Amino acid sequence: MKNNEFNKKMLFFALYLSAVGSLPMLVSPPVTANEPLSTRVSNLVKQVHPAIVNIKCFLPQVDSNPRARSGSGFIIDKDGCVVTNQHVVDCGGKIIVRLNNGRVYRAELIGSDKLADVALLKVEAENLLPVVEMGESTDGLMLGQKVFAIGSPHGLDGSVTKGIISGLNRRMPGGERYMQFIQTDTQINPGNSGGPLLDMKGKVIGINSLVYTYSGYRTGISFSIPIDDAMDVVNQLKKNGHVSRGWLGVIADDVHDDSGELFDLDYPHGALLNKVFPDTPGEKGGLQKGDIITRFNGCEIESASDLIIAVGHVSVDKYVVDIELVRDGDQKVITLAVGKLSDKDSDDFQSGSWFGSWFGSWLGSESDSGWNVQDSI
Repeated sequence: MKNNEFNKKMLFFALYLSAVGSLPMLVSPPVTANEPLSTRVSNLVKQVHPAIVNIKCFLPQVDSNPRARSGSGFIIDKDGCVVTNQHVVDCGGKIIVRLNNGRVYRAELIGSDKLADVALLKVEAENLLPVVEMGESTDGLMLGQKVFAIGSPHGLDGSVTKGIISGLNRRMPGGERYMQFIQTDTQINPGNSGGPLLDMKGKVIGINSLVYTYSGYRTGISFSIPIDDAMDVVNQLKKNGHVSRGWLGVIADDVHDDSGELFDLDYPHGALLNKVFPDTPGEKGGLQKGDIITRFNGCEIESASDLIIAVGHVSVDKYVVDIELVRDGDQKVITLAVGKLSDKDSDDFQSGSWFGSWFGSWLGSESDSGWNVQDSI
């Protein structure tokens, strides 16, 4: 009973924040062993602050009072491309971008992706715009690493907060199932969404997106989209205006501690297929219920999350992959052509709203009878 009450109090809040960047032509201030952390952060803020933008997305007006959704973003190239969260600009109205020098521009929405919560905007400016310097999130991030964020929490432009990386490869229930998040204790509040998480060289390593809280009270846990994953989405949006993902048509679960021996595994790992839908790439390729996938297209699969991400990264329809699996205790390798996740399936998976998908998926549970093909990998 207590656990149920506890779960009901747990919320993931999408944030509407302001973002940061760094100037491409500027060299990061030299760091000396005797330089105080506060001085170092101050120098980095001066460097990156010009590329921070505030974003307002105006909802369709229903009365005399205009309504707008506020967030953050950062300029990534001299052509005026701006990256932010999809939920910041999902309003159906005009989008305004304001630089920290007060200049205001009308923004064009190049494309957005609900499953990654990433959007790409473009502004036309008469002068060369400052841009951020990109870091890396795939390799090199460490627990305890110092980071900072700049944004507009509660409309307070240019607010700076710092913290450490407190977790890596965090999976969320539902929602952005194609992402593994960076967890930090950086102070992140509504108004920061779409803004960057930066390392101590002033390079962007993530996009601030979520906070974890009990009944609205801050707990010191926030989540950022890794910049490498975000830029994969951005590059597709820039090139095609949309994002393509692979699809098998299966439902997978983790192999739990008490079932490793049951499946003749050395240790519990892999993605256990609970269902293979008919007339899907997985079924046509020979996958069966009860298979445990341990390697997909050369990638080790330790969990169902790993399989989701590996399949999602296949962006070419009918791309042929090798899959290593365990079936009835025997090792097998099968080759199949991955399908393409359709836009309709992507929209259906969102269940009508970004926040509703997260909240509902976190509190809910699945049974075999409740599965549908829109929920499949």
